[in-house]
Amino acid sequence: MITSEAGVLAFFDAGTRDEAERAIYKSTECGAWLKFSRDGVSVGSIVEGSGAEAGPIWLGYADGFTKDDLQLAIDEIESVADVLWIEANVDEGDEV
Repeated sequence: MITSEAGVLAFFDAGTRDEAERAIYKSTECGAWLKFSRDGVSVGSIVEGSGAEAGPIWLGYADGFTKDDLQLAIDEIESVADVLWIEANVDEGDEV
């Protein structure tokens, strides 16, 4: 159960917030971002080529969350960002 920043850093095999933020950006096709606060983390992504944003999805330390919860949040952001990117950048009838 992740109940602190240390758990999030361990998930990304990171020693600092900056390393975790870089890890999520580099490991996702959508260039997801991670924002830390005292009470938890938010995961989201800015969708290139549009004014849209996927997320954020909030995961709070008080209730705790699992590694699977964090991975599901990342996967959801990737999925939403993909749909939003297609809507903004692919003309109807074009192949993706």
